[in-house]
Amino acid sequence: MSRRMKIAAWCTGAVALLVSVLVIRMMNAAGQFTTIKPVNTENCRVLVNVKGPEDIVIDQTSGIAYVSTFDRLSMIKGKDGSGSRGEIMALDLNQPDETLTFQPLTGGVPSDFRPHGLSLLSSPTGPTRLFAVNHRADNKHTVEIFEIEPSGLKHVKTVHSDKFTSPNDVLAVGPDSFYVTNDGGGEVLTRLIDFGRQRERANVAYFDGTDARQVADGFVMANGINRSADGKTVYVADTLARRLSFYTRDEQTGGLTQSGSLFVGTGLDNIDVAQDGALWIAAHPKLFDLAGHLSGMDTTSPSQVIRAVPGADQGGELRTVLLDLGDKLSGASVAASFGDRYLVGSILESKMLLCRMAAKK
Repeated sequence: MSRRMKIAAWCTGAVALLVSVLVIRMMNAAGQFTTIKPVNTENCRVLVNVKGPEDIVIDQTSGIAYVSTFDRLSMIKGKDGSGSRGEIMALDLNQPDETLTFQPLTGGVPSDFRPHGLSLLSSPTGPTRLFAVNHRADNKHTVEIFEIEPSGLKHVKTVHSDKFTSPNDVLAVGPDSFYVTNDGGGEVLTRLIDFGRQRERANVAYFDGTDARQVADGFVMANGINRSADGKTVYVADTLARRLSFYTRDEQTGGLTQSGSLFVGTGLDNIDVAQDGALWIAAHPKLFDLAGHLSGMDTTSPSQVIRAVPGADQGGELRTVLLDLGDKLSGASVAASFGDRYLVGSILESKMLLCRMAAKK
């Protein structure tokens, strides 16, 4: 072998070694080498006849759970045309567990409806409103606003802005005002590149009832968003940075000022705020498993539910209340609590979980 060929072979080997090291480091950071064991899965039952229950909000007064559904798996596998429609489903949690059934609410309006994140706004002086991110078939992203009526959901308005670049979740703060998380968009490969480089392309936008503007950035993948009961603190989950960020909200302008952040070490998704102020967060402990699952491969991705109680210094309690290896539910995206029960939804599955709180030891 000539000297030139030897140098080329050495360079090729060095590059291959470097790439291997980088991939291994990235997989380690993504949780692929972490050994996980099931937690409290015996306290859950499976609810069927629902496709892609990505987000859930529960009206704590009425006991009605609102579920955002869309058959994303069929779309990913190319089995569904561009005209397919999602739905907001209701579950009446006042009914016995064994008789729970999903009821469609929108009456076909709007006709082009692929719901994603949800937010519920209750008002002592006005009607309760439900906000839903909508990824329309014409590639336009909107937020749909509904009023909750005894007969179902009445569509009130459609809001569109060029600031809604890749909306994932929504947080309603007024009858016509809300925040959206723009998660950065892109296919699964783009997401993996973002994770590996920790490329911050995502942000939070605020719509004040008239116009939208960006109010926070620095996210790799901004996902779930919610606020404290007093409305002063806004929480934002970053899936690929595996971080929960805290913001002080200016109630007059809607501006957000970061007050802290907490590295959780798992891929955080949607956030539900319970009546006691605790945060219920669905999470993805193995991000490469999630990537395979979201690619339409017949693989599973572990589902985790975290209960967080923020402290004065953004520390506080952090506890895993559910960890399923993907056997009962794969790719959990949301957990929402009601009394001693909680619901767990998924990005792609045609089912969700109804779980009981584990007995305290």
